[in-house]
Amino acid sequence: MSDIEAWADMMPDTVTIAPRTGLDAFRKPTYGPAKSYRARIMGSNRRVTTAQGQEVGSSRKIILATTDVINVEDQVTLPDTFSPRQPPILSVSPVRDESGAHHVALLV
Repeated sequence: MSDIEAWADMMPDTVTIAPRTGLDAFRKPTYGPAKSYRARIMGSNRRVTTAQGQEVGSSRKIILATTDVINVEDQVTLPDTFSPRQPPILSVSPVRDESGAHHVALLV
């Protein structure tokens, strides 16, 4: 088992991310097909400055076992046991180690 496979075993959750594709006629966001990711969802109360410069509260940190590009405009869906199930993505941070891109961290 590789180090990454062993690390991924610490990700008991599954979340889906649907990429934002645009706006409909009523200026509501539209999304493409959702993709599932292994994840670890943790409580994490902190203040976050959004891309728009607003300071808001974040209640969860989500570690995704991927290096895919995720954007704050995308739609995340959490498992049934979480509320809200589709919180806004406040921050996206690709995480690197000495070997390169490793995973993605979201604050919601």
